[in-house]
Amino acid sequence: MFELIKSEVLRFAGENSFAYGVTPHWGPISREACLALRDCGMKVLWASLGEKSDYNGDPSSLPYGHAGRLLQNRQPETMLFLRKSRDFAIEKSICGYNHLSAEDGESTLSNFNTVVDKETGIHMKVFGKCSPINLLNDETFETDFVPLLDDEYLCIVSHEQYSYPDYYAYQPDHSARLLRACECAHKAGYEFFYIEELVK
Repeated sequence: MFELIKSEVLRFAGENSFAYGVTPHWGPISREACLALRDCGMKVLWASLGEKSDYNGDPSSLPYGHAGRLLQNRQPETMLFLRKSRDFAIEKSICGYNHLSAEDGESTLSNFNTVVDKETGIHMKVFGKCSPINLLNDETFETDFVPLLDDEYLCIVSHEQYSYPDYYAYQPDHSARLLRACECAHKAGYEFFYIEELVK
């Protein structure tokens, strides 16, 4: 499956557009998946960070409507963790093998550091403080995004579906907000790079 996806990306966007860092949706990945991604050439993996607790089997303790997807194919290392999020509906979520201790995770925030997992060889990183573009408006842009411009490492995130008129939560100014964030980052002296460039 990985090679199929990669071949399609290379077909329509070219080799230079393919990144060897992975941000899994909602985050949790098993140890076996980390090994598989490593074997596919992936270098850096997003990691979750937060206080962990056992999952008690109650899907209502998980974010709205996501219990089934989050728990699909879950592994023994699956636990819950408290997310630092502005969205209280996803305050608690599932974490997997790619979950860092508080000390390790904090050491990778807002800088170029990664933590190498000794068992898999994958570099793990909490991808910095960020304000998702889809959650910003004119007021929150100044209070939530601009202060991040003091960090060594800046992460701009969103979901592309907010730019499509046929999406139920379409945001007409989503693309403009994304461009504004990139312009602000550029003016502050930030330069784009692929996350795998951090590691040898």
